[in-house]
Amino acid sequence: MLFLIVFHIIVSLSWTGVCGWNGSPGYKDAPTKKTDVGGSCPPGFQWNIVDQRCEDIDECGDDTHTCDQFQNCINTLDGYECRCKPGFELDSSAESCVDIDECALNQHFCSNGQQCLNLPGSFSCIPDVTTTTTQSPSEDNGSSEYNPEPAFDCDDGYKRHEGHCVDIDECRDGTHACDDYQDCVNTLGGHKCRCKHGFELDSSSGSCVDIDECRDGTHTCDDHTDCVNTLGGHECQCTLGFELDPASESCVDIDECRNGTYVCDDHTDCVNTLGGYECQCMDGFELDSSSGSCVDIDECRDGTHACGYRQDCVNTLGGHECRCKLGFDLDPASGLCVDIDECRNGTYVCDDHTDCVNTLGGYECQCMDGFELDSSSGSCVDIDECRDGTYVCGYRQDCVNTLGGHECRCKLGFELDPASGLCVDIDECRDGTHACDDHTDCVNTYGGHKCRCKHGFELDSSSGSCVDIDECRDGTHACDDHTDCVNTLGGHECRCKLGFELDPASGLCVDIDECETGEAPCAYSSDAGSVCKNTRGSYFCYHIDCPPGYKLDAKQRCVRKRSGCQLRRWQCSQQPDLYCHKFFTFVANASLPFGKVDFYTMPRPSELWIALFTKVNYELRVVSVQASPGVQPADLSCFKKRVLFNGCVVSLRCSLPGPQVVELELTRSIVGSTRLARSTVVRLFVIISQY
Repeated sequence: MLFLIVFHIIVSLSWTGVCGWNGSPGYKDAPTKKTDVGGSCPPGFQWNIVDQRCEDIDECGDDTHTCDQFQNCINTLDGYECRCKPGFELDSSAESCVDIDECALNQHFCSNGQQCLNLPGSFSCIPDVTTTTTQSPSEDNGSSEYNPEPAFDCDDGYKRHEGHCVDIDECRDGTHACDDYQDCVNTLGGHKCRCKHGFELDSSSGSCVDIDECRDGTHTCDDHTDCVNTLGGHECQCTLGFELDPASESCVDIDECRNGTYVCDDHTDCVNTLGGYECQCMDGFELDSSSGSCVDIDECRDGTHACGYRQDCVNTLGGHECRCKLGFDLDPASGLCVDIDECRNGTYVCDDHTDCVNTLGGYECQCMDGFELDSSSGSCVDIDECRDGTYVCGYRQDCVNTLGGHECRCKLGFELDPASGLCVDIDECRDGTHACDDHTDCVNTYGGHKCRCKHGFELDSSSGSCVDIDECRDGTHACDDHTDCVNTLGGHECRCKLGFELDPASGLCVDIDECETGEAPCAYSSDAGSVCKNTRGSYFCYHIDCPPGYKLDAKQRCVRKRSGCQLRRWQCSQQPDLYCHKFFTFVANASLPFGKVDFYTMPRPSELWIALFTKVNYELRVVSVQASPGVQPADLSCFKKRVLFNGCVVSLRCSLPGPQVVELELTRSIVGSTRLARSTVVRLFVIISQY
């Protein structure tokens, strides 16, 4: 009992620092290795070299107890008890067992003619010599003296009754030593204590302990129920996706599709399954493995449409349409696409020197007499004497074809000199006849000029003009990750992105700490549960809401109230003692030189009794992921836990895109020999910034 009191005192005083510290192991609070564990057992226990654990000392069995001859030694966990033997009772003033005087208390069964003689722990009935009867002559029946019953003693576990020794039923009269988890079975001269149904004997402690039917597989729960162990038995609760049917008293499947509790996208149908449901894509949609959502099937692209050879397939949401190709029209009578005669209905476009000839799905323009087809343009053109070499023109002159003939004109960039009759160069840059605009510089050349693009401009090959160079788009700007490039005519500007501001000293854009400046709505909040964390280019606001039965302390921890649990005592013991909250910020796509970065360490429990008598387990899981549209959400594979000397280190293993917030839950459970001793939950918020 003293050990249990000390144990509870140690637990109540050992919660300082259970939430751990931020950083890598090896920098501080590095665990030390304990080698001498054989001499650390508490009082009432001794070290078992074979099993390598502390086991109870049986003081009654090895005769190391201090009970006297009037007491029975009863072994207990971590000690023993001295109980008065039958026929003795505890004298509270002397704190010792004294004899019960059955004769004085009239608790004997001596008959008339017998005298009660008190003995240590018992009594005896002897003949009463003072009641010898002498009969008168008138009453003489042949006997001259009364013969009393001889005195005798019964063995332990028996009592005298009507001159005989009969068995004492300790189970019925309540003198047995069985506890609440045992059934008393009477035997001749004694009794036995057997474990009640739902309990079994613990060989190490000698007491009856609860049987966990859920763990050893002796429960009666079926595939649709979860086994929950109770003291002396177990309960079968319906698993997720099932509910109790009062008529059959069995767990039946919940039809989420029928009762409307399903959550499916607009392009999916709910299909009920055993214990849940599935969201299956509607007809005309298919599952996109990258986004996990149903997207439209493009029947026109994958060739699953039913359009004919005179039709064009046009994709629609969830289906497609078949429309007549250009040059065809739908015939309402036959439902087929038929040819349009453009020559007859006047919808053709032909030159003046061509005739329209209808074809299937279109028409042709054929040259009239005196014209020929231009193979490059496909149109009917006049015979070009300049092209076929039948013209006669001088040097620096161009042949200009005319309808039915040609002319000789000074080449472009030259003009006729009336004095000499020759074509001379024109300086377009000097006389202002050049075609250069404000974005170009004019450079005269022989027979023409060139327009060279000014700085910040480039030649557009399609239009032949100088257009502004968009340095922001082609990546030739000088803006960094913290600035937005804004294109200007002939140049660009670098403006700080939202969440950044210009540092006049360095000329660089630096991050704005919205939590420090008060721009964040959660900054400077008087609410103890309000958390503000600055990120690169933004901020993160969070409010800590403690679960029912917990209260928030000054260190932003949710601590369980002493009277906060309204459940059963066993269920209350399964709840964590406290919830801690830790926040970590990382830049998007951060470099991991060694493939990982350790960002949180939960130290080992500092109490010696935990290392000796318990086992420390750690469990890491993802609670939620909030990722912006288009950002790949992180999963548990990007995080790793490793246990070092009963402590736990959590590492980031992926270079994550942002922005997104990953909420992890690290649970430390301290498990004793038969049940959970206590647990602590740490909520880890990994905040990935946008930049």
